[in-house]
Amino acid sequence: MSDFHYDELLPQLRDYYDRDAQRRAEMTHSAWKVVARAALLTRIQAEGKCTLLEIGAGPGRDALFFHENGLDVLCTDLSPAMVAVCQANGLTAHVKDFASLDFADSSFDVIYAMNCLLHVPNEALPAILANIRRMLVPGGLFYFGTYGGQNEESLFSGGPIPGSRYFVFRTDEQLKALVSPYFDLVDFTVMQEDQAQNHHVRFQSTVWRRAD
Repeated sequence: MSDFHYDELLPQLRDYYDRDAQRRAEMTHSAWKVVARAALLTRIQAEGKCTLLEIGAGPGRDALFFHENGLDVLCTDLSPAMVAVCQANGLTAHVKDFASLDFADSSFDVIYAMNCLLHVPNEALPAILANIRRMLVPGGLFYFGTYGGQNEESLFSGGPIPGSRYFVFRTDEQLKALVSPYFDLVDFTVMQEDQAQNHHVRFQSTVWRRAD
């Protein structure tokens, strides 16, 4: 049982990302993230999917990429400052954390979560995954990209701005066990440390499908 509770973590996360919004808006993606994103776009286009929801969208770099490649994109983020950046770039965006996603059933062909669900303790993740499944059309794709490879959770500080954030890292087996009750696995690609440019975790780039 985790000592961390998602609803109690939200104010700290929101404050951190509000203060970090401008810096993140000026960043560019690492090459390995661009590769993962492009691979997903190829799959989306091959399957003729049109609508995409990005949760935890941050400044909307990925959402803008998908929008510029012809998808009908909607963004959400818990940070009002991040949502403002998305909107300034012409994206439709709403302030919503993962527990307040209230879009209608079967609203999206694709739901995209890049490096954001690592802020959700394992005990809170099943309800969020069930809700993501509800919002996907049958046959829809769920992209879950996250740092992991080891079993660890903690408040981490020492980032680019003052403050700490909660992170949870999951082994490959843990991640599969958490997600597989809700989705069928399509692809599980692990990027090693040299590709992910991180010294103690690797990147798990995973694609899942709602079966019915």
